[in-house]
Amino acid sequence: MPCKVLIVYYTRTGNTAKVAQELATELGADVERVEEKRDKAGLMGAIRSGKNLFLNKLADIESPKKDPSQYDIVVIGTPILLNQMSLPIRAYITRFKHKFKSVAFFCVGGLGSKKAFKDMAYVCGKAPKATLGMSYLTYYSGQYKKRIAEFTKSILDGSGQP
Repeated sequence: MPCKVLIVYYTRTGNTAKVAQELATELGADVERVEEKRDKAGLMGAIRSGKNLFLNKLADIESPKKDPSQYDIVVIGTPILLNQMSLPIRAYITRFKHKFKSVAFFCVGGLGSKKAFKDMAYVCGKAPKATLGMSYLTYYSGQYKKRIAEFTKSILDGSGQP
């Protein structure tokens, strides 16, 4: 029986969304975008996000449409800001971690993916099956496509199971 996969991600610029869509295609996965109730677009939104990140304040997110307990693995994607996962992803993980059977993580952005992945695992209470961290250089050069193939292979074993 094939593995049922949910890709959950947050994006501000669209970079993480593009990777999420490519992963969904590779894995035959459903996709859920985490949305904040309050728009954080523009410079002021970035400043508010940075302040809330510094204060470790959870974002107020919209209720998701997909139930993560219905999936064998939840692949969670976030941009990296100040070596941390985004606040909407922290809020999602905090709210739904009890529903995750298995997890994998990916991120797009600056340095700091190892710390972000460690924090994500801590908040989840689960070690990830696989991780994919990519810098903006890897993303914008197109080199990430090879990394996506390696990541998806590490999520699924030969039987298609997580």
